[in-house]
Amino acid sequence: MREYATCSVAALSLLLLTSAIAPGTAGACIVMAPFSPADVRLASVVVVGRISHYRIVEDQVARAGYRREMWRTGKWLDPKTYGHPPTIFPGDYAAFDLTIDQTLKGQAALAGSAHTVSVRQEQTLLGLQKPQIDGTVMVAMRGSAARGLRLLQPDCGLGVVVPANSNEAQQIRLFVAGKWSEPTPRPQPVPKEFRVYPTQATARPLYPARAVLDDIDGDALVDCQAGKGGTLRCAVKSEYPAGYGFGAATVKLFEAQARANPWAFPVGRPVGMFWRWELVK
Repeated sequence: MREYATCSVAALSLLLLTSAIAPGTAGACIVMAPFSPADVRLASVVVVGRISHYRIVEDQVARAGYRREMWRTGKWLDPKTYGHPPTIFPGDYAAFDLTIDQTLKGQAALAGSAHTVSVRQEQTLLGLQKPQIDGTVMVAMRGSAARGLRLLQPDCGLGVVVPANSNEAQQIRLFVAGKWSEPTPRPQPVPKEFRVYPTQATARPLYPARAVLDDIDGDALVDCQAGKGGTLRCAVKSEYPAGYGFGAATVKLFEAQARANPWAFPVGRPVGMFWRWELVK
């Protein structure tokens, strides 16, 4: 089982990516989540295929509102102070077509339909990161052909799209077949930006009861603000799957068990926090 800080706490480069992607968006990733085949546990569909027609779908309503606000306040006259319009807004998302060669898990296409489906890629705290699209790839997704497919991606990591002949793809095949076991994790240090940080063991008492009964894993993203003494005040931004209480549990977790270092998160600074909830299998 892996543990996540704002994602996983591993020996990786510190990213501290504040949300310059759009006005009004607040958040930061402490580290990028490394790849693990266990991520596929949350996927409803895993296929091998080819990606084409990658595009950004822009939120025109948000853009119009931004232009009105800049015009109303006169900020457009001073680009040196207020900057240029962002290229990505909170409502933007990406989409691509996926031609399916092989289905490893779930049902990607409706019976009798073409083998090319449309996949939606949401923003994470890393923005919109274009996946590997050259050649044949393995793709993990959430959703269904009937309700729509979304690329599986942690909020502080890249989407699960790997070359079909790669070592990562082989590990995913083993995981889907039930033949992969995750290595025993080494003790995980507290991120240097925090004095106190939760672990999967300390989070276990907060695991949503309904999710335990239904044997459901999940994750949540919360927007937090640093307070005095490194405390955090948080609010739910998103959770998956909805209706199980993963968002509320994540708020309780970080407010009770996380204490930031003031030099990393001064009072009032916003920070996005991500937690993946996993039952011991």
